[in-house]
Amino acid sequence: MKSLTEIREGLNKIIEEQRTLVSEADEKNEGVLLEEQETRYNELKADFESLSKQEARKAELEQRELENKKIVERFIPGDANSDQVLSKDEQRDLNKFSFGKAIRSLVQDRGLEGLEKEMHQEGVKQYREAGLSVEGNFVVPQIVMSRSGSQDLEQRDLTAGTSTGGQELVQTNVGSIINRLRNNLVIGQLGATQLSGLVGNVDFPVMAANDAAVEKAENAAAGESSPTFSTKTMSAKRLPVFAEYSRQLLLQAQNESVEAMLRDDLAFQIAQRMDNSAINGSGSDPIPEGILNTTGIGSVAGGTNGAAPTWANIVDLETEVANDNADTGRLAYLTNTKVRGKLKTTSKAGSEAIFVYEAGAQPLNGYAAGITNLVPSNGSKGTGSNLSTVIFGNFADVLVGQWGGMEMLINPYANDTTGLIRLNAFTFYDVLIRRAESFAAMTDAVTS
Repeated sequence: MKSLTEIREGLNKIIEEQRTLVSEADEKNEGVLLEEQETRYNELKADFESLSKQEARKAELEQRELENKKIVERFIPGDANSDQVLSKDEQRDLNKFSFGKAIRSLVQDRGLEGLEKEMHQEGVKQYREAGLSVEGNFVVPQIVMSRSGSQDLEQRDLTAGTSTGGQELVQTNVGSIINRLRNNLVIGQLGATQLSGLVGNVDFPVMAANDAAVEKAENAAAGESSPTFSTKTMSAKRLPVFAEYSRQLLLQAQNESVEAMLRDDLAFQIAQRMDNSAINGSGSDPIPEGILNTTGIGSVAGGTNGAAPTWANIVDLETEVANDNADTGRLAYLTNTKVRGKLKTTSKAGSEAIFVYEAGAQPLNGYAAGITNLVPSNGSKGTGSNLSTVIFGNFADVLVGQWGGMEMLINPYANDTTGLIRLNAFTFYDVLIRRAESFAAMTDAVTS
C-alpha cells in the first residue's frame, strides 16, 4: 500500500505531465491538443481522480491513527487495559490481596499491613497523579480491581445473624454464593476503548469534514483545504455507592466465598452504571452522554407506531454507518434479550427457515452481537409502547475513562446500635462517544 507521501508525489507527477501536454499544444497548435495528446490528458485526469480518492482515504486513516496514538500515550503501566504480563510471583502476591482483611484491620483500628498496605499506597499514588484528593481511608489501585472481575457494589445489608442477609456465610463449610441475577456487562466485550490513569481533563481534537479539492482551470485559484477542529472533553465524574455489613460477619466469615463476595460487592454496580452510561447516558452533568443520546447518530425507523424488526432493518443499520464512511474498527450490534428472541424466530426472507439471528460468534448480519437488558425495552412511539432498541456501530469509538482506582471510606459508627458497618465506595470515570457517525440505532422495535 502506498504511503500518503507516495500518493501525493504521484499526484504532482500527473500535474506536471498534464502541464507539459498543454504547453506543447500552446507552442505548436495554438492550444489545441492533438488526438493522441487528448487521449493521454484524459488518462491522466482519470488517474488523478483515482489517486485523489486514495489520498482522502489515507489522510483520514492517518488522522484516526494519530488520535489513537494520543489515546495510547495516556495509558499507564499496570492499568486495567494494558497488556502488562505479571510474573508468577506478582500474580501470587495479588491473589493474596484480601478486601476482607483490609476492612477488618481498619474496623479494628489496627491499620493496614503487608500487601494490603502496599496496594493502598499504590492506589493513593494513582489518585494523586490523577489530580484527585484522597477522602477515604482505603484506596484500591486499578491493577487490583482489574483482577477482581467486572463486578461492583450493590446496596444491601449483609449480616451474620439474619437469614438471606449473611447468616448463610457463617458456618463451618460454605458453598458458592447464590448471587442475584444481573444485567450482562457488554460494552468492554464489544471493544470499547478503556482509558486508565487519566490526569485532569482530557481533550480530544475532532477534525471536521473537508471537501475543498475540486477540479479547476489551469490558472484558477485552488480551494482552501485547511482542516478545522473542534474539541470533545472527558472530565472526572464521581460514581459512589455503599453497602452495609455486620461486624460479626466480617470477624467470623473468613473464607474464600466471603472474600469473593466482598470483591463482587465492591465492583458490580459501579461497572454496571458505567455500561449503562455508555449506552443510555443523558449527558446532563454529571451524567456522561451515551450512544443513544449522542446527537447525529444514524436512525432506522420501523414504523409510525413502531414495527417488528426485519432483516432489512438490521442491514439498514449497517448501511447507515457505512454511508458515513464509519464502518471500520470494532463493528458489532447491541440489543436486549427481547429483540434477540424476536429475531431468532424472524425469517430473513419469506417463509425460508433461515432466521435473522443465527448461531455462532457472529450471529447478526455477520457481526458480533452484545445482549444486555441495559438496552431499553420501554420506548414509545405513536400508539406503540414497550418498544426496544437495536444499535450498530464501531464500539472502539466508545471511550471509557477512569481516574485512579476505587476509594473506600469505612464507617463503623453509622449504625452502631445494630452492629452494621457501612462501606462507602466510589470511583471517578467518564464516557465519550468519539464520532456520532460511528453508530446507528433503531429505537422502535416491536418484540411482542
